[in-house]
Amino acid sequence: MARTAVKLAVSLPKAKVQRLREVQAREGRSLSAVIDMAVEEWLQRRERAEMERQYREYFASEATRTEHRRLARTMATTAAAVWPEE
Repeated sequence: MARTAVKLAVSLPKAKVQRLREVQAREGRSLSAVIDMAVEEWLQRRERAEMERQYREYFASEATRTEHRRLARTMATTAAAVWPEE
């Protein structure tokens, strides 16, 4: 599938552009490719952080803790019935 690119004009500090150009030269990639990779990594970090926030929020809820305690008791009872102590 062909990628469709959009030209975008952004303003960056000179020092940052210099660092980008150093990476570009070292990796043999176009400046667009270097910036695309950096933006993609940033977006993935944000998505991961949001998923982690939702995960923490879910497990912080009392209803979730109560349900997990109930499941743990059920599993312990089942395990005791299946594997009786010697």
